[in-house]
Amino acid sequence: MVFIDEQDQFSPDNWLRRRDKLIRLTSRHPLNAEAQLTALYNGGLKMPMSCTTCETTAQSRDSSVTFHTLEVVGDGKTLTPSIDELKDKFGPINIPVSLACDGGGRGELKLITKSKGFSWESGATGCGYWKGPLLRDVPLAAGVKEGKHTDEGKQRWVNFKAADEPSEGKCETCIPLDYALDPANDVMLPYDINDVPLPPDHGYPVRLLIPGYVGGSENDCHHYIWDNRVLPSCITEKDGKFATTMFNHPDTVCNELSLNSVILKPAQGEKIPLTHARRGETYRTEGYKYDGGGHEVQRVEVSLDGGETWLCCIRKFPDCPIRHGNKFWTWLHWYVDVSVMHLLRAEGISVRAWNVFKNTQPGRSSWNTRGMLHNCWYVIKPEVVQVQDDEEPSMLFRHPVQPGTGDGGWMQPSEENKIASAKQAASAPTKQFKRQEVEKYSTEKDRWIVVNGKVYDPTNVLAWHPGAKAAIVVHGGKVHQKTSDELESIHDGFAYQKLKDANAEASAKEKAESQSKKSGDAVLQKHRWVLVKLVDRKALSEDARRYTFGLPDGMEELGLGTCQHIQLGIHLEDKMLIRSRTPTKPLLPDPKESGRKTEQVNGEVAASKTGTALSSSSSRRPFLRIRISQVAR
Repeated sequence: MVFIDEQDQFSPDNWLRRRDKLIRLTSRHPLNAEAQLTALYNGGLKMPMSCTTCETTAQSRDSSVTFHTLEVVGDGKTLTPSIDELKDKFGPINIPVSLACDGGGRGELKLITKSKGFSWESGATGCGYWKGPLLRDVPLAAGVKEGKHTDEGKQRWVNFKAADEPSEGKCETCIPLDYALDPANDVMLPYDINDVPLPPDHGYPVRLLIPGYVGGSENDCHHYIWDNRVLPSCITEKDGKFATTMFNHPDTVCNELSLNSVILKPAQGEKIPLTHARRGETYRTEGYKYDGGGHEVQRVEVSLDGGETWLCCIRKFPDCPIRHGNKFWTWLHWYVDVSVMHLLRAEGISVRAWNVFKNTQPGRSSWNTRGMLHNCWYVIKPEVVQVQDDEEPSMLFRHPVQPGTGDGGWMQPSEENKIASAKQAASAPTKQFKRQEVEKYSTEKDRWIVVNGKVYDPTNVLAWHPGAKAAIVVHGGKVHQKTSDELESIHDGFAYQKLKDANAEASAKEKAESQSKKSGDAVLQKHRWVLVKLVDRKALSEDARRYTFGLPDGMEELGLGTCQHIQLGIHLEDKMLIRSRTPTKPLLPDPKESGRKTEQVNGEVAASKTGTALSSSSSRRPFLRIRISQVAR
């Protein structure tokens, strides 16, 4: 089903319809989501884009805007073709290309040691038919010459800059100019996918596509010095001279995809009744595989005994998988039929692939701080279960990690992660806050969040947060589990240290101390309610009333700034009714009103200021008058 998701209703993407089967990995905006493995399986070799991984860093472009231009700066010449001109002047190709995130499988690495980035899993891939001109045709029209491009022995590059406006600046990436101009590499500027215009989440109206490269280099995503890198496992943070050197070293850049394979069937949580084993039935194990650089995956094998012996699998190709005869840009699906009795005896189902170089996948994970290019054997494990006494026993299959924030996978956190979690819990604030108190801090300038039952004030983090302030703002003043799930799925130990610094207990104490330093004569102060008395209620017309409140004894200053409002609250039986009003003016009582008796007071209300103090004083006790106009309905 495709509809406007509730999580998008208050984001810049609230106009965009998305499929409900996507697994969201981050907060509401920008969207980062992957497909369910069952959707990958059901989608076939050519997936609909509504089920495909979505990785964005900013607001999706509005497809109702029809006029866009592409700026190409060549050797002394600049082209600015419109999308229609791009379609008319440059001949298109239409080829199948798979895209995959280089962070796929990061959720497994995070269970070994916390790493940076979203917890992408095996659904972070997909394949479609892309239509558009070859990139080489555009710079050639802008005056770039063919041939080797070097300046005094230095290689020339082509740089790409997106039109998005994420929090850390425009998204950019670059590749060698010679690579971009080689027609065999099929670097292209597609405007259609599966014969329909690109959807907003996938680069509308035109995007960069580098077949065989990681998704982070496609320029619909980000490519920074601190991302898309595979570093030695000895580097755990980006601080320090050695880490900085390695992050800037060209040998650590993720460009081409690594050889990989995944099991799609049996699915996570799938059950096979044991009666199927007694009847001698077989089960078809299926999955996908791919390799980078246009290399063919020549063999896929499945093991039921931890890698001691292997079964050869059948490969399935998309229609027209190659264009040049030697470049394979697509994924392949594979399958093998196994008897259910063998599955019952198996310690697990493992898969590995082999490419044209006769290289295969490693048997164990290799951790790195960015969690990139994880490509060890994919293993799922069966277990015999019987939930209810009257239920037939069956085999339940578990994948390594359940995508998203679920915990249904067979992998468990390492001892290192358990110790780190215990330390984080021990250093967390201990002060208890009521839900109503947390919910008050929901403005952009003053916002609290709740993580694992602890309250934090992230106000000082909003300005520099790499994921933009919107990722934090949506959780402000809300007491729900989503905040904890999203933080744990994305961040590492550094983020938890910064979270510790954002202790709401200390923040509340600082605010209280700041208020105590101000003049105690001011009635209205931030974060504080003051009891006042309703002295007079006067009807000015049929739709307007004027209420006059007496301020507390001994209070000489009102403390209300220019263009500020006042909140009035009255306690009902089950809740506190709050209204924001603008006073006509603070005034002194006239001699007649100053002698008013207390018996004429109609009730008590509480007043709270919603801005900074700008006080006015008087030697006599002031009153506060508020005029309320009632609009007829």
